[in-house]
Amino acid sequence: MSKSDFSAVTELVPQVSYDVIGRIIPGIIATLSLAIAVLGPTQAFAEIDVRVIHPDPPLSGWVVVLFIVVAYTLAVVLDGIWHIPDLFRRPRYEGYKSDLENPSVPLQYDMVRIKSPEAGARLVKLGAESHQARVLITGWLISAAINLYFLVAAFSLERLWLEVTLIVGIVGAFSSRKHISENQRLGLIDHWFILQCDRLPSSTEGHSDHEAQR
Repeated sequence: MSKSDFSAVTELVPQVSYDVIGRIIPGIIATLSLAIAVLGPTQAFAEIDVRVIHPDPPLSGWVVVLFIVVAYTLAVVLDGIWHIPDLFRRPRYEGYKSDLENPSVPLQYDMVRIKSPEAGARLVKLGAESHQARVLITGWLISAAINLYFLVAAFSLERLWLEVTLIVGIVGAFSSRKHISENQRLGLIDHWFILQCDRLPSSTEGHSDHEAQR
């Protein structure tokens, strides 16, 4: 494998990983959660068993692909719903210009990704996990609202437990996203600093200048 081919692979893997972790997996979970909220746990699990776990005839590959596409699309939509408040805010990087002395987050990220692919891949993974949490939070909030409607209309213990489970999941996803986002931001700052160390004066140079002044 040539160096260019290897670079292409190392660039592709984080992007595929981002789609799997940040969109496909949470999209599948959100799809199932919405189905359970609409049908109710008992009926939903029965349908899943008949149509997914023990289908007759077996599911074709095209059905699986279609389900993944639907889950991926739902994840994109749910992430868009999360960002609806941004439509009413001033663009974060309006009049954006690259500046090494006062680097923006996008510049720091691109520099780390290009100069240190391994560190960039780690930041991509953290970003995918944060994206996953956003999709799950939005999907579970909608599922909780749907389930609450049916719970109020006709109380049942299974829907009550489903509501509690969804609320716990939402709180946990919020907490996880905050923790992941902080780690990603701090990791980006640290990697940017490390990559810029060659532009900083060394301790011996500073000591020599101090001695010369004396």
